[in-house]
Amino acid sequence: MHVIRYAEDQGTNLLRRRFLLPMLIAGAAVFGYRPFREAGRKAYRQRPRPRLFRRMRNLALLARGNWNGIQLAFSRPRDGVTFVRGLDWLKAKIFAGDGGLLLPLIYAKDLWVIGESSRKDELRDTAVLITLYAYELIQIDGAKCEDRSAPGHRLDQLIAGRADTLRYMKALPAETKQKLADAAIALEKVTALRRKDDDLICRGGLDEIRAGLERGTQHEVPTPPGHLPGKSIGVAPPGDFVPKFLSPAFYKPLQDKARSEIREKFARLMQ
Repeated sequence: MHVIRYAEDQGTNLLRRRFLLPMLIAGAAVFGYRPFREAGRKAYRQRPRPRLFRRMRNLALLARGNWNGIQLAFSRPRDGVTFVRGLDWLKAKIFAGDGGLLLPLIYAKDLWVIGESSRKDELRDTAVLITLYAYELIQIDGAKCEDRSAPGHRLDQLIAGRADTLRYMKALPAETKQKLADAAIALEKVTALRRKDDDLICRGGLDEIRAGLERGTQHEVPTPPGHLPGKSIGVAPPGDFVPKFLSPAFYKPLQDKARSEIREKFARLMQ
């Protein structure tokens, strides 16, 4: 327990000191919101915290696994204060090991947008860090999925969706890459004992597609760019579909193996 606590303290301090603190002021600067200007910082600190029902709404969405609802809740912030408080909520839940893969995906995307808009390397570096953490979750928590095709699908989505972030990462100095890899591994250690089975990582694979074809619904969707002309059909699983998880006796050795290989995989990803 002492070793785990030491790793948690060291990892948390590194993450907060190097990557997480600079985003607050820069994030609000993107919106040009007055309380974040130098003269208004004191006034901002004295503002009341977000209303309880808003926090409870996010927690309820999280508890129900309502991924679309969570994404919608963070997609249209009213102003800079709302946006930054949303980031603060995401950071707190991620550090608590809550929210599985989805919250790091939202957090990494928003950090990248802020970093690009404000031209802040600290924020872009943090977006890289959280993207690496999401990569770890797919590799490590994906070991729990009975459908082995599902984590691979999520990995493809991550690499495609965070292409700009990964391109930026590849151009970083070797020392910075090393620090980001170390920080991502430290964060995974911090949250390892707190994380639960991740429904999202284990969805989207062949089992869900098969269930959709057999008992779900089908509908026409726009053909993705670059594909041959023709009709594209989307398949939605039945409402009662739930992905299956392996027992700890099966998945824990797979997780140990994934952890032992993660630094090497980071190195390949960063090339």
